[in-house]
Amino acid sequence: MSGKAAFAALLSSWFAVLGLVLTALGPASAEQKSFGPFVVDSTRPEVIRLDGVIDSRTGLNFRYARRAAPDADTLQLNSRGGSLIIALLIADEIFQDQMKTVIGEGDVCLSACSYIFLAGNQRQARGQLGVHQISSSTGNVQATQTAISDIAEFLNRVGAPPEILPIIFRTPPDQMYVFDPDELTNFGINKLAALEPAPQPSPAPAPSPDPVPSPIPRQPAPAVDAPNSAVDAAQRSQAEAMLKLGLRYAQGTGFAKDEAKAVELYTRAAELGSAQAQYFLGSRYAHGNAVPEDHQKSAFWYQKAVDQGHAGAMLNLGVKYAQGKGVTKDVSQAISLYQGAADRGKTRAMRYLAKRYADGDGVPQDLRRAVDLYRQAAEKGDERAQFSLAVRLANGTGVPKDEPQAVAWYQKAAQKGHVVAQRYLGRRYAKGDGVPKSDEQAAYWYRKAAEQGDKDAQFSLAVRLGNGTGVAEDQTEAAAWYQKAALQGHTVAQRYLAIRYSKGRGLAKDPEEAVRWYRKAAEQGDSAAQLNLGVMLAKGTGTPRDVSEAVSWYRKAAEGGHAVAQRYLGARYAKGSGVPKDAALAAEWYRKAADQGDADAQFSLGQLYENGSGLPRNRSDALEWYRKAAAQGNEDARKALARLQ
Repeated sequence: MSGKAAFAALLSSWFAVLGLVLTALGPASAEQKSFGPFVVDSTRPEVIRLDGVIDSRTGLNFRYARRAAPDADTLQLNSRGGSLIIALLIADEIFQDQMKTVIGEGDVCLSACSYIFLAGNQRQARGQLGVHQISSSTGNVQATQTAISDIAEFLNRVGAPPEILPIIFRTPPDQMYVFDPDELTNFGINKLAALEPAPQPSPAPAPSPDPVPSPIPRQPAPAVDAPNSAVDAAQRSQAEAMLKLGLRYAQGTGFAKDEAKAVELYTRAAELGSAQAQYFLGSRYAHGNAVPEDHQKSAFWYQKAVDQGHAGAMLNLGVKYAQGKGVTKDVSQAISLYQGAADRGKTRAMRYLAKRYADGDGVPQDLRRAVDLYRQAAEKGDERAQFSLAVRLANGTGVPKDEPQAVAWYQKAAQKGHVVAQRYLGRRYAKGDGVPKSDEQAAYWYRKAAEQGDKDAQFSLAVRLGNGTGVAEDQTEAAAWYQKAALQGHTVAQRYLAIRYSKGRGLAKDPEEAVRWYRKAAEQGDSAAQLNLGVMLAKGTGTPRDVSEAVSWYRKAAEGGHAVAQRYLGARYAKGSGVPKDAALAAEWYRKAADQGDADAQFSLGQLYENGSGLPRNRSDALEWYRKAAAQGNEDARKALARLQ
């Protein structure tokens, strides 16, 4: 049962008992009467006054007083507190019946009494309103946590100002925070026109209250040296409750989302020794989340949590020592912290250690130890470790090569969403590498990775959609995936997208867009894109004609080893088109292309030998190059052979 449900059930049972008792008692008399600490006066039938301690009988006495003053809509309060649960029972009835609450001049409403006051539909404090943490005399941590949770839910339900909660939780139980007049107004604690307090008849003697702390004017809570000090069970329970409340503010669960209040509650919980709160604060300062980024404060709180054995804090503090953020860089300390976190089951720490052993970074290189750590993390379900283990099994790095095991770990990582493992599986199925060849499975895993934004997988999926390999052919979708990959900088995808714009395949024909994408790929060094951009510039297609720039791109492609670009550049030198005519340079570029098997370049080189242009005339060499070109189907070379033989 939730705290709220338990509280509601408790209310129901109390009020059921109270109703039976009151029914048996019959109507009250009209004269002035006292019911425990409650006083009713026939001259002021609209007011009931609480004047005294709240004890185990106060709830029943409140019912008696209400029967004696059935028209009362205001409860005047003068109490130093007492039983929290009874106060909450009375407060719930005040809230349900929309009664007003008032603290008269010279009166006080402290501790448990404050919850009754805050439940008022209208309320005004002329006297002192004081709050503090609840205390536990039994040391029952679970009960204290439940009570704090109930208080938080109750105050939220009755619309109490949110500024009150942090004050309650940071004021120790042996002190009292008394709100000053400005706070009563600015926080919205007072929310009604002035109420006249009821006359103050002398109450009937009440039982001696248990000791309740005296109010002291707005004392700040003293610093607590946690976690190294001896923090009792009640303090620890309060710390955990504040942590949970901070989480609710951070998540907007039950309260309006308020990151500043979450941080305030985390801080108080951390000061009281909550390792998890210390860890949360370390993370917030590390990332500047609702607090200024401060790596020194981050390291401070991580260290506090580390001192209590918090594995996550060990890992994150280790990262700080590795990077020198907020602390002096110390690789050995980082490794020690990683080891501590790994020993406590943190798979990321295992991975970090594994990489250091694999690289010999800060530790002697030990490939077997790296594999062991990757395996430990992989077996705990860490997909990155599963992928790294698969790579090492596939390559035989630090472990005997084992293709079936490698594939099995790729599968596990891919099924958990590891994007590169998905792409690797796609490639393996495409090639039948360690798995039965399956174009359908290849397309499936490429799509999984592509949908996660992997540009290489997006390109591979686009190729398959364009060819109808393992998936239904879809030129429009193929173009869309080329574009996604191109936008992420995939060079070949940029070139393929340019070709599609040039031809209008899968999207509207657009020469200007073709030039734009060719240029992007060309500027990244793609020699085929450089050649095609040169061609469009030379023709003035999709861009103003510019032969000089065209030749410049031909040269880049040719120098990058592109055979056709080498032939084009050779032709330019042979004709003096865009460059000074130079038969020797023409021969040089033709030979480079011819040596790569370009048939047209082989024919042109044969012509140079036959004519002695840029090369010594040599019929034998001319015939050799003509034969090579003719063997590849070059018709001009076949005619030249027939002519010379």
